Amino acid sequence: LFSTYCMSCPKNYPILNSIYNYIESNKKLKDNVKVFGIAVGNTKNEVNEHIKKYKLIFPILTDYQFIFHKATGSPRVPFTIICKKITKNKFKILYIHEGIIESEDIILKNILHRF
Repeated sequence: LFSTYCMSCPKNYPILNSIYNYIESNKKLKDNVKVFGIAVGNTKNEVNEHIKKYKLIFPILTDYQFIFHKATGSPRVPFTIICKKITKNKFKILYIHEGIIESEDIILKNILHRF
């Protein structure tokens, strides 16, 4: 989760781009892991400008009305969640990270450990 108005969120983008590239280039992971951003309180136009400005390569959904944000407990952004799909509509949270991601290794370790 991020917001285009967040001053800390862009610090995560290079790491998230790198994680996205790593997963997309690994056949086993690509079939089982999806990386995407959710822009909290932002319009499509704001997100599109943000994608261009920061050269984001992972897909981004908008949560303009804060529906997903509220469903996750209204966390401060940036907020990273790793989930595993259990059934069509049920997911298990495997890892949560609040704030700036210091290293892609933290996230990849939690993904690779489970697949």
